[in-house]
Amino acid sequence: MASRRFAAYIDATPVREPRFPCLLNAAVIRVDGARTPDAPTAGFDSSSSADYITVNTGERIRWTDGFAYRPEPCNGGRVIDPWGNVEGTAYTAEAEIDVIPFVVEGVFSRSLFGNPGAGDYDEDRQIALRQLLACRSKQIEAELWKGTLSQASSWGNRYLADSHAVLVEGNRLLGYLTALAALEHAIADGSCSQQGVIHARPDTVSLWDAGGALRRAGNLILTVNDTIVIPGRGYDGSRGGTVPSTDSAWAYATTVPEVLLSNVMPNQSLGERTTTASNDLTTYARQVAAVTWGCLQAAVHVDHTTSITVTGS
Repeated sequence: MASRRFAAYIDATPVREPRFPCLLNAAVIRVDGARTPDAPTAGFDSSSSADYITVNTGERIRWTDGFAYRPEPCNGGRVIDPWGNVEGTAYTAEAEIDVIPFVVEGVFSRSLFGNPGAGDYDEDRQIALRQLLACRSKQIEAELWKGTLSQASSWGNRYLADSHAVLVEGNRLLGYLTALAALEHAIADGSCSQQGVIHARPDTVSLWDAGGALRRAGNLILTVNDTIVIPGRGYDGSRGGTVPSTDSAWAYATTVPEVLLSNVMPNQSLGERTTTASNDLTTYARQVAAVTWGCLQAAVHVDHTTSITVTGS
């Protein structure tokens, strides 16, 4: 049977940036030295204004080459007797953290047979750009959770599932509502007044919502304590490189993450590559990214089969 021929093509439905709760909608986006909710301007503009930040000395540094920071204490202090001679105990300074940024990308390939024109090339760039903007939060979430690139390249970047996380209940399984309460307590115990964030797989977050523990506020999901909950598409629920059974997953608590994003790069002339053997043109849209957070990192093992775990059980 002969295949049917249609008279014309129409444009496919374009992929779009996420408008739902995700890392980039919950994190502070740090651009050009400022902590602002505004992300860098998207497009094939090779401007490098977002590639630099201003540090407290007034110096502008190119963070895309790598940087270091030392989190400020978010816990400590004490009540003292005003007539006594005992001073408050200083909080131990956090260790310096080195960060090597990574690249997220959107990519599209087409055949050069048929002599595509300038309009086709521009369409390719827009498709690659839309893919980058639609998928970058998931890509950054995956690296934030697992640290795959950091481990493979021995960068030493922090990631959620690394050995620094305080295991609130060890490897003990907690019912999903009990686990949420344990993470809330870990945030309260580990900080004085910092905004807390809970990172979890979407299915875990769905159970918390079904249990009536969450509410929506625009593009954010919040608990009764105003803790932000991120159901990251790139979060896999793993701990120590292992994803638990389908009936459980790990969840983590931190202070609010900061995401550094460069402008979209490279420019048009560097964002395309021709493969001679197959006569294909591949177009890229890329951004440099890095994720940091403060001095809190806690974890619990969430049981998806039960809501409540009784103390001592």
